[in-house]
Amino acid sequence: MRVALLPVLLLLLLTACGEPEEAPEATAIGGVEEVNPTLLELIGSDPQFSVLNTAVRATGLDESLQDAETTLTLFAPTNSAFNQLPAGTIDTLMTPGQRETLRNILLHHLIDGKNFATDAITAGQLTTLLGDVVPVTVESEGTVIRIDDATIQARDLEASNGIIHVIDRVMLPPAAAAEPDDEL
Repeated sequence: MRVALLPVLLLLLLTACGEPEEAPEATAIGGVEEVNPTLLELIGSDPQFSVLNTAVRATGLDESLQDAETTLTLFAPTNSAFNQLPAGTIDTLMTPGQRETLRNILLHHLIDGKNFATDAITAGQLTTLLGDVVPVTVESEGTVIRIDDATIQARDLEASNGIIHVIDRVMLPPAAAAEPDDEL
């Protein structure tokens, strides 16, 4: 008799649960909820971006890279990319008197919206938040993607509020750059 009741109880239990709900964006792994990190959290958690993270915070752009309502594409230079700049450049740019210059350099690495690598290749050029148009080229039968004078080393790293493409050089804006986007 107990064996005959088990399928009935199982059916009642499943029926009582109702329709399944849509899965939330956050997922649970091992009982811990996992949420896609923001752009700021991604660069802040990876030691290869420690110089970029410090520069972003020094210029106040950290709020934009943390904002869930702002969707951006970040061409993220690594520490090695920053180290290719002339000696003392990073330290000079971090001084209070050079923060606007540093901010403009960082805005030259940001594009409005989510731009996957294939989108950038199709467009052939992108407009930075500084207002500059930078070329996107493909070399070596599609295996090398360049933006401005930098090579994309890793692409399409998704954040909750955008995309990161890791680049091997700091892209410097032209001397006659347009005024930066005041919304950030």
